[in-house]
Amino acid sequence: MYAQVVFNLPLDQPFSYVVPDALEGRVAIGHLVQVPFRTATEYAIVVELTEKPRPIPPSPS
Repeated sequence: MYAQVVFNLPLDQPFSYVVPDALEGRVAIGHLVQVPFRTATEYAIVVELTEKPRPIPPSPS
């Protein structure tokens, strides 16, 4: 399972993270989670749960 999360940062899209097996069934939309982001651990809000990761959008040219 994948969690789509948003950060309290000026970013324009959610990010996909694998939900560890031990947390499946315990993570829900609206939960506050800690995830690795860049060089730190950040808090984020779960906005969607999916079976596949969200596709990475193409970079603007």
